[in-house]
Amino acid sequence: MSPFEYHDDTAFHPLKEETLDRLAGEARKAAGELLETEEPGERAILRTPGIVEDVAPLRSMMEALLSGASDLVFLGVGGSSLGAQALAQTDGWGTRAYLLNRPGLRLHFLDNLDARTGNELFNGLDAEGARFFVVSKSGNTLETLAQSLVAVESLRSRGVDGLHKRFAFLTEPGDNSLRRLAEHLDAPVFDHDPLLGGRFSVLGALGAATLLAMGKEVAPMREGAAWVLEATRSDMKDGMPLSSPLRGALAAAGLSRAGYDNAVLLAYGDRFEAASKWHQQLWMESLGKQGHGANLNYALAPVAQHAQLQAWLDAGAGNWFTLLCPPPEASEPIQSKIVKDLQGHSLSCIIGAQWRATAEVLVEKGAPLRRFRLNAIDAYGLGGLFMHFMIETLVSARMLGIDALGQPAVEQVKRNTIERLGRG
Repeated sequence: MSPFEYHDDTAFHPLKEETLDRLAGEARKAAGELLETEEPGERAILRTPGIVEDVAPLRSMMEALLSGASDLVFLGVGGSSLGAQALAQTDGWGTRAYLLNRPGLRLHFLDNLDARTGNELFNGLDAEGARFFVVSKSGNTLETLAQSLVAVESLRSRGVDGLHKRFAFLTEPGDNSLRRLAEHLDAPVFDHDPLLGGRFSVLGALGAATLLAMGKEVAPMREGAAWVLEATRSDMKDGMPLSSPLRGALAAAGLSRAGYDNAVLLAYGDRFEAASKWHQQLWMESLGKQGHGANLNYALAPVAQHAQLQAWLDAGAGNWFTLLCPPPEASEPIQSKIVKDLQGHSLSCIIGAQWRATAEVLVEKGAPLRRFRLNAIDAYGLGGLFMHFMIETLVSARMLGIDALGQPAVEQVKRNTIERLGRG
């Protein structure tokens, strides 16, 4: 079953019919090249839905790490954290209600380098119950190393023994700083696929470890991804593509060439916040290079309808829109005659009316629009969404003549940061 419903709405509206025909051929050619790629990084991405061999060793590692745990802290930044956060959010992590009457393990993601936040977290945790899962593909990520060393010293300063049982690491094989720290602590290390770039890694060991920490099974996430991948593989006939990744790439590349440089993702629900951030990084870090602008703004709705939406709708052309819509959520109808418009409607019903009304206004204004509606906000749905956006990004990059896997500007900032630290 498809993880989501996908609707083009007016996504192709600004494009002429002959342009669409040409773009359809380009999208299918680019997808065919991707599916037969010999590029190691792309092959690693397409392989992730079929991975099964990591589940048993990861399960053993996480069970040992979480024995006696009250809190699990994920240390990692960017692609080593956002996908994990998106999966955790299916279970409510990060929403306003997450800690209310919550039994069992509490999850924390320290994904930014902020001295005050770090101090408050490390000092506020129950030292005996705290556990740390540290993720860096390269093993040399400055922020993650700094957080890890501070976490180690925080526990030591509070008299905690057995640090080898309180840390676990995910990093690529070979000599790197994170692996040396793990060896120093005699803590377990799981090998990160060295070919799988951080922002493309959520379907690999990172996502698997996150789900296992949540007490969930790994298979549904990869099954959702596999459904989307197989739909793409079967979409090689002439004519307009049918699969959502190819239709999305066709629209994205065509709109970019037509001057629509600003993508807007409106996500209707708190549990989509981390997935939106993940998609923003994937899109901008993969396509924003070689002189090509790839801006993607995301906002949670319906609150965005009281803030950003005004400017996005009335500031002129250049914006194209994606609505990420939730399935209906069981909630009691409002019973009050004070506000007659709300009488008998549930919160879920009101949200549905809001995203439909937003779509109607966007269509009336002629803005390019497409919609996803997940059948469930769970690992299967997120797995499908992850794979859709990864294929869409990789195919769009091919159509636009961009290398999606590199990040030269980011690497330059990293080098300059190390040089500055060396200068004191």
